[in-house]
Amino acid sequence: MVDKEAGAAAADADPEALKRHRTLFRAVRRRRNPPLRRTDITVTDEAAVQRAVKAASLGNAMEWFDFGITTPLVITALISVTGSDLMPAHYSMAAALVGVISVACMKETARRPLEGSPPSVATPEEAAELVESQAPVPKF
Repeated sequence: MVDKEAGAAAADADPEALKRHRTLFRAVRRRRNPPLRRTDITVTDEAAVQRAVKAASLGNAMEWFDFGITTPLVITALISVTGSDLMPAHYSMAAALVGVISVACMKETARRPLEGSPPSVATPEEAAELVESQAPVPKF
């Protein structure tokens, strides 16, 4: 009830804003739950998932070690070599520059699903069952 009153007040204040608002939410509503297709589902096995989780955990631990242990040692060494107390700032700027260059070189994935992001099932039969349960006539 309160939302309708607020919407009416907003419509009186700026009808163009209300029109843009409705158009935006219609577009969002259309994109929210598209029907699944067979190509939207990734068939995975449990061993591959476990291997990926272990690799991600190891990579995260190595990253924490790198930045938590190595960085203070490197910065201390750079300060003692150069004699400049601004060396941590220079080190941070260099790390930021590496990050910006890395992001600039990444492959664009806007408006495309990332590999492995669709629903995952264990067998092709489960994929067919999932598709059939979503759409009356699946498009294979």
